[in-house]
Amino acid sequence: RQFTTTEDLREAMQQDARKYINYDGDLLAYNAAQQGAPRSAALLWRNAQNAYTATAYKNKNDGVEVTVNAKGQFEINNPAGDAFNEDDYNGNNGANGAGDVITDATVNPQTPNPVNNNTNDDDKVVTIAVTALSNDNVNTNTRMKDAFSNLNGSLSSGASTGKTSSALKMSAHSMTTEFYDSLGSKHQITVEYRKVSYSPENGTEWSIMVTVPEPGVINTDPEAGAYKNVITGNIRFGTDGALIGYSPSVINYTANNGSAAGQTIALNFGTLGGFDGITSYDSKSNTENIAQDGYTGGTLNGLRIDQSGKIIGSFTNGHSMALAQVSMATFTNNNGLEKLGGNVWGETANSGGPVIGAASTGSRGKINASTLEMSNVDLSHAFTQLIVIQRGYQANSKTITTSDTMLNTLLQLKQ
Repeated sequence: RQFTTTEDLREAMQQDARKYINYDGDLLAYNAAQQGAPRSAALLWRNAQNAYTATAYKNKNDGVEVTVNAKGQFEINNPAGDAFNEDDYNGNNGANGAGDVITDATVNPQTPNPVNNNTNDDDKVVTIAVTALSNDNVNTNTRMKDAFSNLNGSLSSGASTGKTSSALKMSAHSMTTEFYDSLGSKHQITVEYRKVSYSPENGTEWSIMVTVPEPGVINTDPEAGAYKNVITGNIRFGTDGALIGYSPSVINYTANNGSAAGQTIALNFGTLGGFDGITSYDSKSNTENIAQDGYTGGTLNGLRIDQSGKIIGSFTNGHSMALAQVSMATFTNNNGLEKLGGNVWGETANSGGPVIGAASTGSRGKINASTLEMSNVDLSHAFTQLIVIQRGYQANSKTITTSDTMLNTLLQLKQ
């Protein structure tokens, strides 16, 4: 029996309880040989007699009701007295005596009106046993069994209260992102969320199942039947949808591919009490953003310096990182520095000791990369030197003029 909706499951459970359960242990089988009756899953025939008698129908308990309430709980009730239901056994005629015979047009067009000829109370005790599939250890199957475990036990006919399962919390969501080990190898991590409980006072709780592909290990001490690549936890939200707690927050990952063992993966779902990360609202679950700071291996292919003096390296994997930082120094008295030549200045007792720090902090200036620095010489001294050079040039030019005049006079005397 397979089902795809909760209504399919409810219908299957009710049909089983009403028609297909052998309450008395009589040997029953399906047989369509008698009177050329059509083959149908609703036709029950007694093998011993291969006849159409009331004995073949005494295993029925057609008053059992299976419903799903507004909270998503399955309810099973076993009212007293035989009840007429249109999905009961459909005989091929209604003239065979005291049997629980119902006829309708689908079986015999000659008798289109359903008739219940059984006047006996066919009340049976309903005994329910909920088990998981013996060859299946998936978490979903275990949760299904746990949700229906409240139905276990006996339910007498006419019981004032029925049996009710736990509410089925079908809300679920999952997300997958990539991460990298110490060798730069890429892996995937999947986080599945399933709604566990809700209350107006305490908010909502979801279970978390974190999975990595094998042979990766994140569960170093698994319980019996658990998987080494799966770890579980929970996440809780307040009545306003804000995140109030989650576990686990850190996972130790071993890829078993030659990379470092026990690498730390930090899970950050947001600020506790805030709305900057995962939230729980009355809307369809979705993943809007995933951020991770891992990266594959790469080689250095560029350098640049920012205004704070950090030397930034660019790599072929598309990532950049600070490799070093240029420091800057300030002095209590900059005018007390000693000029050493070549735009180099030295510390003196008058200048005070250097206070070293990062650019753009304190009173330090910023650094402009790929920019030619302006001169910081003494302008008054530079102008004085310029005047001296100018006077010297003028004197030299007068000497040249005098020499030229003397040469001209000498040429004239020769003529």
